[in-house]
Amino acid sequence: MRELKTTTSIYVHFVSTLLEHHDQSQSVLTMLRSLGQLAERGIQNQQVFFDEKPVAETGLDASICLFLYKGSSKRKEKQVPVFKFIHFSFQEFFTALYYILLDEKEHSLKVSELFELMEWEAIIDKPSPDLKERRSIPIPPVILFLYGLLNEEVSSSFLEKIELTVPHTIKLKKKEMRKTLKRAIVLMIQQYGIELFALHCLRELQDKRFVRKILKVDKSMDLYNVSLRSTDCWVLLYCLQCCPHIRYLNLMDCDLTAEKLKILQPALCMCENMRLTVDYLYNVGDLIQILGESKILRKLKVQEDEYSAESLIWSLDLSVTHEDVLLSLSSSEKNPSFPAVLNITLTCPQSEISSTDWTLFLQRLSKTAKVAKVSSAQLDEHVSLLLSSFYSVGLKTLDLKLVVLNESWASGIISLVQTCTSLQQLRLKDLHNKFRILNFTVAQNYILDT
Repeated sequence: MRELKTTTSIYVHFVSTLLEHHDQSQSVLTMLRSLGQLAERGIQNQQVFFDEKPVAETGLDASICLFLYKGSSKRKEKQVPVFKFIHFSFQEFFTALYYILLDEKEHSLKVSELFELMEWEAIIDKPSPDLKERRSIPIPPVILFLYGLLNEEVSSSFLEKIELTVPHTIKLKKKEMRKTLKRAIVLMIQQYGIELFALHCLRELQDKRFVRKILKVDKSMDLYNVSLRSTDCWVLLYCLQCCPHIRYLNLMDCDLTAEKLKILQPALCMCENMRLTVDYLYNVGDLIQILGESKILRKLKVQEDEYSAESLIWSLDLSVTHEDVLLSLSSSEKNPSFPAVLNITLTCPQSEISSTDWTLFLQRLSKTAKVAKVSSAQLDEHVSLLLSSFYSVGLKTLDLKLVVLNESWASGIISLVQTCTSLQQLRLKDLHNKFRILNFTVAQNYILDT
C-alpha cells in the first residue's frame, strides 16, 4: 500500500506495524478474532472497560497483548484490574475486522443487525429541513471500517504485511460482502437520504468506477443544513472528482469556511448548478477566478451566513450563457446608509472573468459602507479602486444601485466610462432620487431617464 488514503488504511498500517512485534505463542489470526470478539462485546454493551474474566474467555493473554491497556478500578473499596483498548476507535476497528473474519452465516447475521441499527438511527437523527440548528448525522465507525477493509488495496496490503494466509472461503465471502454493502449505499442515498454517510463509505471503499456509477443515477448532491467538517470536505472532494459532472450541488447552511472551500475548490467547477453559504462573500473570490476555465459550471448562488456577516449581508448569483457571465451582487439591509452599494449586476465574457482579482474586489465591496466615516478623500480612492476592477474583464453591461449618487461615485463612474471601451450599456439607480442613466454605447452617446 503506497499511500494511506483512507481512515481504515491508517489503522491497518498501525495495527500491522504493531503485529510485527507479536508474541508467537498464539497465531495472528486467532488473536485478531479474539480481539474482535472482545471489541464487539464492548460495542454491543456500550462498554469500554473489561474485567479479567471476559478477556480470558476470548483466549487473549492481556499481559502480552499490544492492543490492550491495563488499568485498575475501585470496587467495594478494593482495586481490581481492568482492561481497555488502547483507544476506543481500535475497539471499533477490531469489531469490523471480526465481522470480516467470521464464517458466512454468522457474518451475514451480524452485518444485517448492524445495518438495521444504522437505518433506524438515520431515520431518527436526520435533521428536518425546518430546523435552524445545524448538525451532522453521526457516522457509525464500525460500518466505515467494514467498507474500508473491503478495499482490495488495503486488505491485501494488511494480509501481506502480517504474512497471513486467509482461507479461500473468506475471500469468496468478501466478494459477496462487497455486493451487499454496495447495495446498502444505494439505499442510504435513495431511501434514507443520508448522503454524507454514504459518501464516507464510498471513499473508504475506494472503487472509483462504483462511485461514478452511484453518482450518475441522478447526478445531484443535496447536503443542505448538514454541518461539514474538514474531513467531510475531503470525502466530498474525492467523490466529486470520481464523477466529474454533477448536475446539482447544494451546500447551503453547511458551515463552509475559507479553509473548507479551499479543500473543495478543485472539484467545484465540475458541478453544473451549485448553491453555497459562506462566512464572507469574498471567500468565493478564487472560485469565480477559475470560472473561465470551467466548461461545466452554469449557475452559482452564494449567500453570506447571517451569523458571520456584518450589517450588510451579501448574496451572489452567477450564470453562464452563450460564453457570457452574468454576475449579480445584492445586499440586504433594512436601513441602508450612504455610501453603501445595494446591487451590482454585470455581464462580461467568460474567457475574461479571471482577469481581475475577485477576492480583493469583494473585500473592498464589503467595506464600502464604512469608508465614508473616515474621509471623503479615502472614499474617492475606494470607489476608484472598486470600479477599476472591471477594466480588465471585458465589461459589456453594468447596473449599479446606490443609496446616494454623490461626487465620489459620479467621478468613479465617469472614469469607468472613459476607460472601459468594451462597455456597451450602463444603468444607474439612486435609491433616494431614483435617477437613471440608460443605454450607454461605445460611441459614448447616452440617454438620461429621470
